[in-house]
Amino acid sequence: MLSTEWLNAFAPVGSLRDQGAWVAHGAGVFFHKPPVLWLVTANHVVEQAGIESVSVLVTKSGGGNVIVVPIGKIVVQQGLGWIRDPHNDLAAAPMPMAAEFGIKALTEQYCIRLCDLLPSMPCFTIGCPYGLHGLDPTRANPLVLDGVIAGVDPERRRVFTSAPTFRGNSGGPLIAVRSPFSTDGRLWGIGRPTVLFAGIMIESLFVPSEIPGPANPPLHLGRAVPVDAVIELLDSEPARAVCARVSTLPISCATGATPSG
Repeated sequence: MLSTEWLNAFAPVGSLRDQGAWVAHGAGVFFHKPPVLWLVTANHVVEQAGIESVSVLVTKSGGGNVIVVPIGKIVVQQGLGWIRDPHNDLAAAPMPMAAEFGIKALTEQYCIRLCDLLPSMPCFTIGCPYGLHGLDPTRANPLVLDGVIAGVDPERRRVFTSAPTFRGNSGGPLIAVRSPFSTDGRLWGIGRPTVLFAGIMIESLFVPSEIPGPANPPLHLGRAVPVDAVIELLDSEPARAVCARVSTLPISCATGATPSG
């Protein structure tokens, strides 16, 4: 089960329409890689919303309200820009911080690398399927759906999940649950987190049956980029340039608050 603290590390990502209605295009993950708090999402979500129009919903500290943060506009105004990895469909930008934002951030301590993922691991996807950005209007928590790690492709560096995945899940996290027991039944995970950030969802995959017909529906899987690619993006030269630029600006893009458990 994911705690409220864990859920506050994820947020709907979208844009405002002309008439003022906010529309979700996907989701994102708050990731703290010192000295910057990053919003990480799918590159195609940023493109769909528009680089300058991207905004993120956050819950107000203390609850009871939702705040629209125009991260795209802030990033452009401060001369920062998005760092992007089109091959892995990833994008990230420094997330402005304020005391009224009730968010948490993941760190590398809460990540599980591609080489440690195993088929059958329980997992969750967190996103905004079909633009539904939560069921509680007072909180900016995307929807949580569950499944298992269905397979791993180490050569192409992709992870597949049986968790229901729809348009609007893109950019949200794939969360894996690691057992505290080894495969031979020994308890080895004392003091180590068991709920871990495994990657970023990028698409739904439908595999049609070779024998078409209502009795043979297509196989539906969600496909994710592993967290390895996220960390590489945030370690890249463009990311380091953004970090250097952030240190000179009068805005806060840092937080040390991480989920517990």
